[in-house]
Amino acid sequence: MHPNHDRKWMTTKKLLLAIMVCLFLTSCIQNETWKQRWEADTAALSKDLKDANDKITEMSLNLRLANSALTSSMHEIKAMQSENVKLEKELKNIKCAIKDGRSHWKSQKGVRHNRDCPSFGTTASGAYCKPNDGLACEHCGG
Repeated sequence: MHPNHDRKWMTTKKLLLAIMVCLFLTSCIQNETWKQRWEADTAALSKDLKDANDKITEMSLNLRLANSALTSSMHEIKAMQSENVKLEKELKNIKCAIKDGRSHWKSQKGVRHNRDCPSFGTTASGAYCKPNDGLACEHCGG
């Protein structure tokens, strides 16, 4: 072989080796950049997931509080409805009693009370009566 040709071949080999080294280093740098980007993306996604989880936890707590308040309100409404039913029944009884001329209350023991008496309508087993039924109360005079 010709010496000039050997030099060209050597130069070409060195040049190819330099190119391969450059490609390898570029690949390493790109891998390092990829690794850094991966870590940054993973950290950002992890933060986003944590933020979303915190929001969901807060919303869950708020929903539980709202549910508790609604449940409490429902119990209050049911109690009010029950009381309303009792009052409507009592009002109906009063209207019927007044219509029939029964304006007083007679206890189970037969004591008659007028509307101004604290004992008026307080006994569960009593009933409306006419002004002359039963014994007159000592306090109100029946």
